[in-house]
Amino acid sequence: MSQKDQRPSSSSNQKPGGENENRQPGKTKTIIYLIISAFIFGAFIASGVTFLLLKGGYLALNNPTPPPIPTPTPLPTPSLVPTPTPSPTTSLVPTPTPLPTPSLVPTPTPTPTGSPNISAQPTESPQLGNEVTRQGENKNNELPGYFPNKGFTAPPSDLSRFKKVNLLLKDMVISGDNYINFVKGTILIRGKLSSPVFSLRGNTNEQRVGFQLDGSQKGLLLQLGQQDLSAGDTNLTYLVRISVDGKLLWAGECKYGPNNQIVSVPLGVPGATSVVIEYSITEQGGFYSYNFPPLYFTRAELLYQ
Repeated sequence: MSQKDQRPSSSSNQKPGGENENRQPGKTKTIIYLIISAFIFGAFIASGVTFLLLKGGYLALNNPTPPPIPTPTPLPTPSLVPTPTPSPTTSLVPTPTPLPTPSLVPTPTPTPTGSPNISAQPTESPQLGNEVTRQGENKNNELPGYFPNKGFTAPPSDLSRFKKVNLLLKDMVISGDNYINFVKGTILIRGKLSSPVFSLRGNTNEQRVGFQLDGSQKGLLLQLGQQDLSAGDTNLTYLVRISVDGKLLWAGECKYGPNNQIVSVPLGVPGATSVVIEYSITEQGGFYSYNFPPLYFTRAELLYQ
């Protein structure tokens, strides 16, 4: 009985062990099949996705052509073309147009500014003609207030020797320009009309006015006088000295009244380069210093042969 009991127990112990051995190889095969099928399925999915990406153009690894495809993107550069071509060109076109119009208009203006300077020079020539016709005295004895024996330190010059006349002008004044005033118009001296060239401001102190000459003249004629008063009488007296190149050629008085209210002084001054007129009031004649009548020069001429 003990032996029988031992046999079945041994057989019972061996049965479960064999079943376990049979189950393990089955599980292994199942796992391997699953792995292979998963790999195959994954590869299938990956190939499908890759195919879809390639087909849709999303994958550009194997395609060298897509890089040129972005080149059409410069085609939108036509949008850049309008910005430089019409807008800047139109903006640049108006900018040059104002430049020529305003800038060229003032540039001609300097030419007219030069023309007055040129016209001022010819004006001297008409003055020569007016002076000759306006004052027609061609002889010394025809001059008003001519006293050949008074005031001359050298013999007076003979007017009949001269053919051409030029005036003493403002641009010849080199000293005393505060005392001299070039005037236009007419005044009365001893009831006769005279057209003065310039006037000298009156003062009891001695004053000097100097002129520069070019030396081409041969003679000089100065005629000085006082304007007629509108009322009353006076003994206003000017003492006048005329020097040429530093040498005194004439000295005398111009006194209001019938005798010396106008004085004519013809001088020979060939080659002289300067004339100085010194003057002062020696008798105030009832006038105050602020209203002294001026001394007029109705003739101030350079004489040429």
